[in-house]
Amino acid sequence: MGSTHRTARTRRLVATALTAALLVLLAPFGASSDAATAANRFAWPVSGSVPAGEIAWHRANENGARAVDIAAGIGVTVRAAQSGVVVTRSTGCADSNSRGCGGGFGNYVVVRHDRAGITKPLYTLYAHLAQASVIANGTKVDQGSPLGKIALSGTTTGAHTHFAIGTCKEVWSTGPAAYNSNCTIWNGGETTNATVTAGATIPGNYPDLVGSTPTAPSVAQYAGYLVQWKGENPRVTTWLVGPDLRRTWVPDGGTFLWMQSAGAKGPVPLSTEQLNALSDRRGVRATTDQLGVNWSAKRGTTVRSVTGGYRLVMQTDGNLVVYNSKNKPLWASGTVGRATNVVMQSDGNLVLYNGNAPVWSSRTAGKGRSRVVMQHDGNLVIVAANGKPTWNTETAGGTSRLNNPAGRRL
Repeated sequence: MGSTHRTARTRRLVATALTAALLVLLAPFGASSDAATAANRFAWPVSGSVPAGEIAWHRANENGARAVDIAAGIGVTVRAAQSGVVVTRSTGCADSNSRGCGGGFGNYVVVRHDRAGITKPLYTLYAHLAQASVIANGTKVDQGSPLGKIALSGTTTGAHTHFAIGTCKEVWSTGPAAYNSNCTIWNGGETTNATVTAGATIPGNYPDLVGSTPTAPSVAQYAGYLVQWKGENPRVTTWLVGPDLRRTWVPDGGTFLWMQSAGAKGPVPLSTEQLNALSDRRGVRATTDQLGVNWSAKRGTTVRSVTGGYRLVMQTDGNLVVYNSKNKPLWASGTVGRATNVVMQSDGNLVLYNGNAPVWSSRTAGKGRSRVVMQHDGNLVIVAANGKPTWNTETAGGTSRLNNPAGRRL
C-alpha cells in the first residue's frame, strides 16, 4: 500500500513539474510563432462532408488517385488551401455530362505553394469546377482566396471537389508519373463519415512528403505541440515539443490532459524522420520503424513496424532479435552476452558493438548512406540511399530464420 502511495505521489510530482514546465515552454509563443506555423499549414478548401463508409483519401490502387472528395453543393466556392500562385488550369469541359474530360477531373486548378525554409514547393489540386468560374493562370492567391465554384464537370457521380496535395505540378495525374521519385502525393490518412470546414487547418504530415524537404524534415511548426509516432497503434507514447524543438516525454494520461488544458496543441502524429529531428531531452530515440544513418540503439531499444506488429529489439542480453506480433522470435544475431549497442553506419554497414569492438555486422560496408527498416511484412531490410535493398533477414511473411544469424546480402 505504501508503495502504491509513493508511486502515485511520484506521478503527481512529475506531472506538476511538467505542467509548470509547459507554461514556461508555451510562454514565448505569440503572433510571430503562429505566423510561422501558418506559413506551412494548409486549410480545407471547402466546407462539406465525406459519406459514411467511404475512405476519403484515395489510395494508389483506386485509379491511382490520392486525394479527398469533399461533397458540397453545386455553385459552392472552392478556396485556396494556402497562399501561392496558379500554375495550371483546365477550362475546356462542360459543367455537366462531360465524363472523361480533363482526365476525368473536368475543369480544375493547380496552385504552387512556396514554403519558408523548405526548398521544394508543394502543389494543390481543386477539381470538378464550373468552366466560367476557374481563376486565371498566374494569379497570386492568399489562403482562402476563391479559385472556382463546384460543378459536375469531368467524371463525377455527385457535386464535390476532388482535392489533393503533392510535390509536383502534375498532382492531378492519375498515372504512374505521379508516383515517381520526383512526385509524391500526400495520402493524408483516412477519414470516414467526416465533415470538414473551409479554413480549418488540415491535420497531417504533408510538410514531410518525400522530396519536399532538404536533408531534414521541417519540424519548426511543431513547437508547443504534443506529438506522437504515427506508426504506433494505439498511439499512447507522447512528447511535448519545446521552443528549442526538443521533445519531453509525457509520463501518463493525466499529465497529457493537463498539458492540453494548459494550452498545448495536438496531439499530432509524426513520421520517423520528423520525430528524430526533434531531439529528446533524455537523449532517447523515439520508438519508430527504422534506424537512420549513424543512428545507434543501445540495449533495451525497440524498433517497430508501422503495421503488422513486428519488432526489432536490441535486447538487454546483447542479442538483436526480430519478433512477430505473438512475441515469437523470427531472427537473431546470436550475440547474447557480447553486444552493447547496434549502429547503422554511414558506410552502409549495420554493426553490433561491444563498447568499441565490433562483434557482428551485415557485411554491407561500401554501400553508402543507408537505413535499416523493420518492415510491416516482418522483413528487416537495409535500404541504400538510392532506395535499393542491400541486406535482409528473409523474414517476410513471418518466416523463421533463426538458423541464419548472418542474414542475406542482396
